[in-house]
Amino acid sequence: MAQADTIRELRLRLAEASETLQAIRSGAVDALVVKGPKGPQVFTLKGADHAYRLLVEAMSEGAVTLDTRGRILYSNARFAEMLSAPLEKVLGSAFLDFVNVSARLAFSQYFKKACHRQAAAEVILNTSKGQQLAVLLSSNPLQAGVRGVCVVLTDITVRKLAEETRAELARQVLLAQEQERQRVARELHDSVNQLLSTTRHRAQTLAGHLKNADRDSQLRLEELIELLERTMKEVRLISHNLRPSELDDLGLVPALSSLVEEVAERTSIHINLTAPKNLSGLSPQLELTIYRIAQEALSNVEKHSGATSATIILEAAHNFLRMTIRDNGKSFPHSRLTRKSGWGLLNMRERASYVGATLEIFPRPGKGTTIIFRNCL
Repeated sequence: MAQADTIRELRLRLAEASETLQAIRSGAVDALVVKGPKGPQVFTLKGADHAYRLLVEAMSEGAVTLDTRGRILYSNARFAEMLSAPLEKVLGSAFLDFVNVSARLAFSQYFKKACHRQAAAEVILNTSKGQQLAVLLSSNPLQAGVRGVCVVLTDITVRKLAEETRAELARQVLLAQEQERQRVARELHDSVNQLLSTTRHRAQTLAGHLKNADRDSQLRLEELIELLERTMKEVRLISHNLRPSELDDLGLVPALSSLVEEVAERTSIHINLTAPKNLSGLSPQLELTIYRIAQEALSNVEKHSGATSATIILEAAHNFLRMTIRDNGKSFPHSRLTRKSGWGLLNMRERASYVGATLEIFPRPGKGTTIIFRNCL
């Protein structure tokens, strides 16, 4: 009998709680009295907020209110729908429980800021169906009453997918360009340069047979041989710029040494290269990326900086690789980094991102530029 009375009482309390929740959602409740460790607390629901709550419920974005510990005090139906979870399982849960492991550190850093000022961040959530959902969090701290954070969540999965697809397309284009560079460089070296070499040899043989010819003919033939030698040198330079043979045959450090010598000879800029004598274990793609960034950086130094000296420092330790490039040129205003950058800076950043590396650029107008490439091996 006592058990039946207990069950009946529990059913009555459940019905009462359901009615209360429905009243809260409909805006019929003005205030709630909640018993807690510190005694009864009054939570006021102003009638003027009813229209606002209806608006929040109708939003296409998710909306939640978190307390200072990150627990969900309020959630609109859209957020529960985004998680493919019942609303009653969302309310009272820690928001961090829905954040993907890879994004938890980023969310924790974001939430610390969000408790004090406006903040925004992109994180990955896990849905109850085992799917990942990319969202943009935009928040404001609560200024009165209950302390916490109001967060609006925008589904950016489609946008992120488009960005990833665009990045992969750009990577494939870059890969195709490098393959074509390699093919053309090989053709120039193996075919065109060989033909020029044969032509020069025959011209030199002909010059030997025309020792007794008139001086004007000899001079024209000497000019022809000189022109052929200059053409061969230019073809070798073009072939080297397209794809340095040292990179494929000897490795990254010899290729960088050759690049430094070639630029220094052409420009009279003093360039110092510091690199490990034995740098092995790098993937061909990483070696090519480092070489191209150094090549682009030295090209910028040559064309735009007016520098008289530059240094390239390559360091590898504890599964970490860093390349630092500095010059003493005139540099450029820092605002150029936030506006649309030139193609050179953009290409270097994209190349670094394709191998999972970072590229930082530090301009100091009148004092030169520093470029730092970092990659975990």
